[in-house]
Amino acid sequence: MDKALIIFQDMLDRRIEPNVVTFSSLVNGFCSAGHGDESKRLLAAMVDKGISPNVYTLNAFISPLCKDGKIQEAISQFDLMTQRGIKPNVVTYNMLICALCKFGEWRLTTKFFENMIGSEISPDVVTFHSMIDSLCKEGNSSKASEILELMNRKGVKPVAFAYNSLIHGFCHSGKWEEATSLLNRMMNERDNPNVVTFNSFINALCREKRTEEANTMLGLMCQRNVKADILVYNSLIHGFCHLGKWEEATSLLHRMMNERVNPDIVTFNSFINALCREKRTEKAMTMSELMRQRNVKPDVVTYNSELWILSFREMGRSDKFAP
Repeated sequence: MDKALIIFQDMLDRRIEPNVVTFSSLVNGFCSAGHGDESKRLLAAMVDKGISPNVYTLNAFISPLCKDGKIQEAISQFDLMTQRGIKPNVVTYNMLICALCKFGEWRLTTKFFENMIGSEISPDVVTFHSMIDSLCKEGNSSKASEILELMNRKGVKPVAFAYNSLIHGFCHSGKWEEATSLLNRMMNERDNPNVVTFNSFINALCREKRTEEANTMLGLMCQRNVKADILVYNSLIHGFCHLGKWEEATSLLHRMMNERVNPDIVTFNSFINALCREKRTEKAMTMSELMRQRNVKPDVVTYNSELWILSFREMGRSDKFAP
């Protein structure tokens, strides 16, 4: 900000009068740098010069406050500016709604959302996505679904992010019919599901030990030319390993390596840990060696499994608990 102040002083020395853009830029810089007092002094100087702050000045104050979680200060600035006759825009409301959603302030979120509509400012995709994503993270996928329908009624087309948040919420609360309905809707509306969409299904199905259905979902991914990532493979491998379906798990390991998706510590630990539980120590150590050959660093879970294997071999006790 020192350079900005030098430029500002140079303007004044040359008798070039700063305008609202000049002050708004400086206010934004000072606010972003955490110098709130300097920003307020600039605002006062602005008013003294007869320059009326505008919505960009307002947004410059509110943006860093929202990012820093200083919600009450942001609301105070909003109230102060609107009392001065400054009309907020969609960006102003989005910053406040995003911050309020993040901290679960639903009463205030609803208040600002209704205020926004009442002021004839149309919510956009950012507004709706913020609300949908936060509701889903709080486990309120039913309310989030209502917001999605409102979004459609307002003529705002959802994109993959909104659908993905809802699908994740429905999958992890076991609402398969709702999740599948949204997936079909995505495909019908040509809003192509992506790897995040499919991973929500696969991960949740594997958690419920429905690995065959999860594997079918992997097949659908391939049909739609969506490339599986490490999270997809790890969910499936973990699911198959812990059900003792070694052929399917090993096939997936080879497949991911052929597709140049590098197995990580989670992949190998799924094999090693599950093999230890079945007391298949030779196979577990072979997998441990493969892991090191591929330059994957072991973690505490790996070392615990390996120590258990050595202890198991030393003691020769088949009733020893696996890690």
